[in-house]
Amino acid sequence: MSSQKIEDLEDDFNVLTKEIADARAKRDEFNGTTQELIHMIKDHSAKIKEHLKKAQELKEKRDSFNENVQAAKNNRLTTQIALEELRKKLNEIKDKNKDVPQITRDQQAQIKKLRSAVRARNMEIETAPNLSTHDEDRLIKEIEELESKLGELTKGSETRKEYGKVIAQFPAYKQQLRKYHDEVIVNSQESQKFHELMLKEYQAVDSLREKITTLEKELNDNRKKADQYHAQLLGYYKKRDGMRDEIMTTQREIRVQRRKERGNVAVLLRRLAKERMERGEKLDYIEFRLLLEKGEVESDDDEESPDAANVATH
Repeated sequence: MSSQKIEDLEDDFNVLTKEIADARAKRDEFNGTTQELIHMIKDHSAKIKEHLKKAQELKEKRDSFNENVQAAKNNRLTTQIALEELRKKLNEIKDKNKDVPQITRDQQAQIKKLRSAVRARNMEIETAPNLSTHDEDRLIKEIEELESKLGELTKGSETRKEYGKVIAQFPAYKQQLRKYHDEVIVNSQESQKFHELMLKEYQAVDSLREKITTLEKELNDNRKKADQYHAQLLGYYKKRDGMRDEIMTTQREIRVQRRKERGNVAVLLRRLAKERMERGEKLDYIEFRLLLEKGEVESDDDEESPDAANVATH
């Protein structure tokens, strides 16, 4: 077994080390992208909460204006019913007094004169210092005649007063109707404005949710790729551990083989040295040491012997 196998294993190990570095870089790259995607999803989720909170605030304002609209409609309906009742009452008065003649302008002038004459005679009775009984009776009789004429001319005036009172109420009711109608219009417009703003917030939420769906799909794909590279990296680690074990085992085998080879060489050299020594040839230092290790010659510390004398000095 030669060192070639070790060199081949080390070359394969270096290649594997590069593959591990590449796989780790890829895995870390995908893990980094995963963190970025998670951050984006969290950011979008936070924005969704903000938009939903804003939408809820707008909804509450819209509902408040809707309540105002409903209240104004209810008030308008109540006023319309009251106005309709007033019209019915007016028609009843007309039907009840349809035979009462209308007062002409000349009659109105006569009524004015008669009332003035009645007031004048009453004043004379009350203020004349020396009014005789005869004159007082005359004035009273004149007042009675004037009031009789006045009664004929003002026949149905109470009906006309009642009719006038009813007519006088119409402007106030109509003004209330206009007021409630304006409240319905204004509050409806405000309600619509906040409704549209609320819808924009919900549209923003829908858009963000679509983005999150896309990001989550990308996140899942990215995690799968990161997991693939991580699994590949674990395989490389296992393979590297196996190669390390194989390299160490091979190195041990080579060391054993080399020790064995060195032992065989020593045996051969020792045998050759012994043969030379037996032939009386001088041994070099290495040959002497080989024989000395096996006790086939004595050391220099012993008494000088023929064997020690045959060692060549250098």
